[in-house]
Amino acid sequence: LFRIFFQTIVVIAYLVLFDNFITSIRINFFDNLLNIFIIKLIFSIFCILILINGTNFMDGVNTLVVGYFILALSNILYLSEINDLKLDHFLVTICILVLFLIYLFNFFGLMFLGDSGSYLISFNNNDLVSPYYIVAILWYPAYENLFSIIRKLIFKKSPSNPDNEHLHQLIYIFLKKNIKKNNFFSNSLTGILICIYNLIYFNLIFNYFSNTKILVFSILFNVTLYNITFIFLNKFQKKLIL
Repeated sequence: LFRIFFQTIVVIAYLVLFDNFITSIRINFFDNLLNIFIIKLIFSIFCILILINGTNFMDGVNTLVVGYFILALSNILYLSEINDLKLDHFLVTICILVLFLIYLFNFFGLMFLGDSGSYLISFNNNDLVSPYYIVAILWYPAYENLFSIIRKLIFKKSPSNPDNEHLHQLIYIFLKKNIKKNNFFSNSLTGILICIYNLIYFNLIFNYFSNTKILVFSILFNVTLYNITFIFLNKFQKKLIL
């Protein structure tokens, strides 16, 4: 609770100082509500906290978080290059290079992100880019957090208590059981496989960055696939325990 409270204070300060609120989701009714400051503030805080803590939830296997954000930042950088969007290209390039170096150390288990390894990505609004494109790029950490909170509430557990039932952990257990390799190999392979899937996904949606309908459909597809995979792997884990 203290961590969430502190994060909220920092996010409010960031939003107010840099005036970087979420102002549109291309739903007229909700966009009108976002014209009200308090609603705009609460919604922006909610979205950023979901992303930050979802990223922290992801940080359970090597290469996953670093690899994912290398892909996300590279995608945004390339999109801005070919469409002349407003973006600090130098800053994003430096971030990608630093993350790549961290990735190498993280792959061999020599460096870990920890709770402080959550990244705040700034992307200026542009009418050319659908807001759902950013949602599509950041869908995995955001949904990881939302799904975990809902799952724990359904089973009457505290959302703040950690567990080993996140999707990446279930994939890790499955690989460790079936590949018969050491834990280090299965750990790094888990992050690589998830990033490969998202690399394919990012490439598929790249040409539809302004098409809200296709982007929403792609996000729903990912959410459905996540749920199906989770159910299958969760049953597999329970069989191991039995």
